[in-house]
Amino acid sequence: DRMRPIPRLLFAIAIGVTFAAYEDWFSPQRMSYPSDFTQPRLAARVLLDGGNPYEEIGPGRPVAHPYRLVYPMPSAIVAIPFAFVSQRAADALFMGIGAALLVWALTAQTLRNPQLLALVSFPMFVTAQAVQWSPIFTAATLMPWLGAMYACKPSVALAYLLAYPSRIAVLSTAVFVGATVLIWPSWVPTWLQLLPTLNHMSAPTGAQAPTPSA
Repeated sequence: DRMRPIPRLLFAIAIGVTFAAYEDWFSPQRMSYPSDFTQPRLAARVLLDGGNPYEEIGPGRPVAHPYRLVYPMPSAIVAIPFAFVSQRAADALFMGIGAALLVWALTAQTLRNPQLLALVSFPMFVTAQAVQWSPIFTAATLMPWLGAMYACKPSVALAYLLAYPSRIAVLSTAVFVGATVLIWPSWVPTWLQLLPTLNHMSAPTGAQAPTPSA
């Protein structure tokens, strides 16, 4: 039997509010680096102002950020509702929604699901501190209709799709990406051209081997 919706919804909301409050409390301590949701929200604000986020975001550019925009256009579309509040409020709301969706996915059968212990794990608190997309992506493995969110961060989403393949998730992702291309056809080549210029992230396998001492 499936879990009754009202207790399940109330529990999901309670956990979401808890993680939103935790992120809001932690936010002032994250002064040296922006959250993972900063760039999508900034990109959304640029879009709403009629600008090109791939040209305007970055060091020395009209919208200041330590790095050029690395996220694809779907992430900016998702962030549009958060563009009307401060970054701190947007981070808290985004984290709260992600946590609530994860709880909703994990409680389809019972509130006693032992997988809920992940909510009090060290990785989950690090996720909340950085305001990452992983709670939403994890929820999408159990609710494939949420798979459209994979389009927002394909570098991570690909791992989820390979581990938990879903035709619905693939189709919804393709539809989402296709819709953004119809709205702004040039974003894909612009994004792809920008990616090789980003040097603040690198895969461990791509690290240069140390030079042997003489």
